Amino acid sequence: PEFDASVYLAGYKDIAQTGTNNLVHYLLYGKDEGRLPKAGRAFYLEHKLWGGFSGYAIRELESLQSDPDALDFEKIAAAWSLLVWYASRGDHARALENFVLACQVRSTLKENKKWVIPAAGCMVKLGNFNAARDLLNRILGKGGFDPDTCLAMANIAPLQSASAGFPDGD
Repeated sequence: PEFDASVYLAGYKDIAQTGTNNLVHYLLYGKDEGRLPKAGRAFYLEHKLWGGFSGYAIRELESLQSDPDALDFEKIAAAWSLLVWYASRGDHARALENFVLACQVRSTLKENKKWVIPAAGCMVKLGNFNAARDLLNRILGKGGFDPDTCLAMANIAPLQSASAGFPDGD
């Protein structure tokens, strides 16, 4: 009852290309990757968030995160929506709070590049260069050296040098 194969397939085109059964993929990989098993309240609230009803959507998404009756995937989806929203608005501390909340619900998200790269970017913006580097090191090299993760790691050094007064640090 917590899984909708058609929603999962429509939302994640990369899975359709693998030929793997949708439910099997979700149980083996998707759940730990933070993928949504079906559309829920967070899905609809995210559309409100970006569609001009941000005040309402933020309140509802934050409420959903603290709702003891909400399913884990809903809490994680709410955290993702708010992480991206706050990061896009330059409120990196609040974006990171949502990363932490999601990781409390599902600890494997700390090792998922979809979550780690934006969280590390927020840490860099807040001047927490070592914490960002540590977070990226957790996923760097797992399953090969992913170019996105390598680029995120490479972007830390020049920003850290510039913040220390060495603008030519790159």
